[in-house]
Amino acid sequence: MLQQIIDSFQTGSLEAYRESLRIWVNDKAPPVESVIGFVEPYRDPLDVRAEFEGIVGIPDAAETKILNTLATKANQLVYKLPWVEGTGDSKGPYEKELFEPPDFSSINSLVYCSSIIFPGINLPNYNDLRQDTGYKNIIFSNRMVSESSRSRGLHMVDASGQDTFKKHRFHAYYIWVVLHEILGHGTGRFLTESSDGVLNFDMENPPLDPFTGKPVESWYRAGQTWTGVFNDLATTVDECRAELVGAYLIDDLEILSIFGYTGQSEVKPDDSKSPRRSQKTKAKSVTYSRLQHVSSAGRRWTSRP
Repeated sequence: MLQQIIDSFQTGSLEAYRESLRIWVNDKAPPVESVIGFVEPYRDPLDVRAEFEGIVGIPDAAETKILNTLATKANQLVYKLPWVEGTGDSKGPYEKELFEPPDFSSINSLVYCSSIIFPGINLPNYNDLRQDTGYKNIIFSNRMVSESSRSRGLHMVDASGQDTFKKHRFHAYYIWVVLHEILGHGTGRFLTESSDGVLNFDMENPPLDPFTGKPVESWYRAGQTWTGVFNDLATTVDECRAELVGAYLIDDLEILSIFGYTGQSEVKPDDSKSPRRSQKTKAKSVTYSRLQHVSSAGRRWTSRP
C-alpha cells in the first residue's frame, strides 16, 4: 500500500493511488491504522482540489467491539430508513440487496496532519471503488472525547439545562457521528446505465420517484458520476444526507441499546411512549441532548454575519 502511495506521489499516477486504496480497504482491522493522501476537497470552493491528510492511529478495542456489533446488524437496520421497501430480501430499488458490513474501527489518533480534524471518516471517496471493493469507517475516539469538554454553543442553552448538556453531549454526538458514517454514507444505490446500455433496474417496471410517486425519468448514464452530475454541490448534498440519516435513526431504541443506553443506564434513551415522562427524564435522554446540540449549532451558524 505504502509503495503505491509513494509511486502516486512521485509520478502523479491516479491509478497507483486508487490501487493503494483497494489494498487499504482489504486490510481489515490492522494493529496500526493509517490514512495518507490528498483526500477531501472541502477547502476548495470548486470542490475539485483535495487537501493532504496524514493520519496514524491505534484501535480502541472496547469501542471497536461495539461498532462491529452495530456493523453486523446494519443490514437489518437499513430497513428502518423511510425509502426502503419491504422486510424481506429486497429493500427496493434505492438500496443494495445486501448491506455488507464494512471494517469499522474506533481509533485513537497518534498523528493527524490536516487543517480539518474529522471525528470520523468513511473512505474511499471514489464511488466505483466503494461499489466494487468496499470502504472503511473509522471513528477517532480521542477527537470525539475532546468534543465533550468544549464550551461552544453552551451559552445558547438555557441555564437550567447547561450542566446536563455538558454531561451528555458527548454521548449523543458520538452516536450521531457513528450513524452518519456507517448508515449515512454507507447506504444508497445509484440507478445506472452501463456503457453497453444495460440498466440496473427494470425499465418495464421502473422505480417510483419517492418525491413525486411517478416513474423515474432520469438515472446515471454511461460515464456519469455522482460528483460529475452534482458538481460543487456533490459533497454538500452527500454530507447533508448522512446527517439526516443519523438524525432519523438516533432515537431508535434498538440502536441505542447497542451502545448501552437502556432504561437502566445513567444516560437514558428518550422514552417517548411514556405519557408521564418528566422534563428531568427527557433532559437526560440521548435524543434530547442531541437536539440541544444541533439547535445551538444551527443558531450559531445562522447568526454569523
